[in-house]
Amino acid sequence: MKVRYRIILSVLVVLFLGGYLLLQSIQSNMETLEEAEIAAVDLAALDDGIYTGEFSLFPISVAVEVTVADGSIKAADIIRQQSGPGYEADAMIDRMIEAQSLQVDVVSGATYSSKAFLKAVANALQGPPATSP
Repeated sequence: MKVRYRIILSVLVVLFLGGYLLLQSIQSNMETLEEAEIAAVDLAALDDGIYTGEFSLFPISVAVEVTVADGSIKAADIIRQQSGPGYEADAMIDRMIEAQSLQVDVVSGATYSSKAFLKAVANALQGPPATSP
C-alpha cells in the first residue's frame, strides 16, 4: 500500500509542477506579446496583391491574408486563429482598414489576440505579395 501511495503522490507532484511551469511559460509569452511593438508600414510603397503572414507565440497563433491595392489595405482575412484562453480579434480587421494603419487600439478583452493579429499582418506586409493582380 505504501508503494502505491508514493507512486500516486509522485505523479501528482509531477503533474502539479508541469502545470505550474506551463502557466509560467504562457504568462511570460503573454507579457512579451503585450510589450511587442507593431512596426509602421508604408502602404504606398507596397505592390498590389494578396500578402500572407503568420505570427505564433504559445498559446496564440494567427495566419492572415491581406489585400493591398492602390497603396491601401482593401481587405484582410484571418485564415487561422488559435486564441488560447482569450478571444478572437475579428474587430481588428475593420479598425485596421478604417485607419489604413497597423497603429490601432486593440480590442478590449482580446488584447493578446489583437496584438498577434497585428504582428501577423506586419509580417505579411514585410514580404512580397503571395499573389499579384
